[in-house]
Amino acid sequence: MLRLRFGDPDATWLHVDPRDGTILQRLDRAGRINRWLFDAAHRLDLPGLTGSRPLHDAAQWILNLLAAGIAVTGIVAGGRRLRRGLPAQKPR
Repeated sequence: MLRLRFGDPDATWLHVDPRDGTILQRLDRAGRINRWLFDAAHRLDLPGLTGSRPLHDAAQWILNLLAAGIAVTGIVAGGRRLRRGLPAQKPR
């Protein structure tokens, strides 16, 4: 892949296939910001992790376990809140 950087106001980049000249991707400044905010965070496409698959997998597991912990904490807190908010039933 070749990266062509232009000096236009949007700071456009083109990613081109060198075999046939096909434009693979066009990115402007907003596209690169979106890439870093979404793709890098959701796919862990970061410079330190892309070259090492075991490190990438370990980071993925750690972040998934943290997310699961946050989800379980929310479920437990929500369950306690719902139980506390329900009126007590009278014995028959």
